[in-house]
Amino acid sequence: MRKVIYPYKDLDSEKKFINDYYLAIINKKIINESGINTELKKIDDKWSLEKLVTAKFSELLDLAIKIDEIGFDLTLLNSYFKKGDDYLYNSFQRTIADFIIENNFFLKTCHYCNINYINVFNQFIIYETLEDFFHSATEQEWKKLLGKKTGLKIYDFIYKNPNCKTDELIKIKGVTINTISKINLKEINKLETSKNHFTLDHVLSKKNHVYLSLSIYNLVPSCSPCNSKFKGEKDFVDLKFINSISPSSEDFKLDEYLNFKLNLKKDISNINHLEDIEVKIKNINRHTDIDNFIEMFQLKGRYEWHKDIASDLIQKRKKYSNSQIEEILKLFKRNHIPINRGMFMRHIFGDNIFEKELTYEPFEKYKKDIAKQLRII
Repeated sequence: MRKVIYPYKDLDSEKKFINDYYLAIINKKIINESGINTELKKIDDKWSLEKLVTAKFSELLDLAIKIDEIGFDLTLLNSYFKKGDDYLYNSFQRTIADFIIENNFFLKTCHYCNINYINVFNQFIIYETLEDFFHSATEQEWKKLLGKKTGLKIYDFIYKNPNCKTDELIKIKGVTINTISKINLKEINKLETSKNHFTLDHVLSKKNHVYLSLSIYNLVPSCSPCNSKFKGEKDFVDLKFINSISPSSEDFKLDEYLNFKLNLKKDISNINHLEDIEVKIKNINRHTDIDNFIEMFQLKGRYEWHKDIASDLIQKRKKYSNSQIEEILKLFKRNHIPINRGMFMRHIFGDNIFEKELTYEPFEKYKKDIAKQLRII
């Protein structure tokens, strides 16, 4: 329900962003760029691995639609991204999460449900022994300790040689005795590392679109329930329509397709229990994939469980009608207390429902839709 905010503001910073992502992918050296490029050229000579992993979501959709239309055999192309049951994405997952952390993505609430928080937090991890660090450290920790280039080299070497010893690192080009001397507990336990409290969901599932599994704009930072428990490997039906409901799309406008509708079973003055309230999710244009979206993420039941938020707004509205608010403001004025109507409304009902720009707070749309019906905003 909330568009992904990417960490660039102009064309130059966007170019740097996608170039850095591409380099993060090919630096792994476990991907067959030449083979992938050869297969992509058979579909469209404008495509390459670089474009595949950095193309905007609308372009990825166009490619997927073209592949469906021409009936292209994806067997060989997919084989570069999946061996048996093992997705290449699994080897890149930590790298991609670190890339998102290092590039300071704006993360606050799940982009699908707008219920749960997603975020990055910092912590110190204390290692008891060098061996413990050597075999448990993340790519991010190696980079922080030895710098991005050297840290990545060592992390990749250990990934490919899990039973190697510290002195074997000297085999790596550019790694010296001096480099290895920096790997000591004193320096290691000074490291403050960022950890992610989010998962990455493939909008176009990696099961049905294996070749898009590393594409940055096919990945949406989301909460674990939305990703793992509810959506999983499910796909939307209408590929063309997904462009307007994927949080990673430049054309995202899901807010225009659904809203929360408050249904009171009694007059507002007699609403005292949760049972007197019903909040429905309305599919405004009755599009099938909006129904699929609501069902896929179990939004009806999840928001129903939180209808105490709607109840709280109702009880406050009962207590503070427009006429009562005006009387209170007159009282403030007579007592020379500097407060205006806007300040007072924010104090009573909360700041974020009055913000014109999106705040990305949990339940933002839910609260705003209900506040409009209650004529709070």
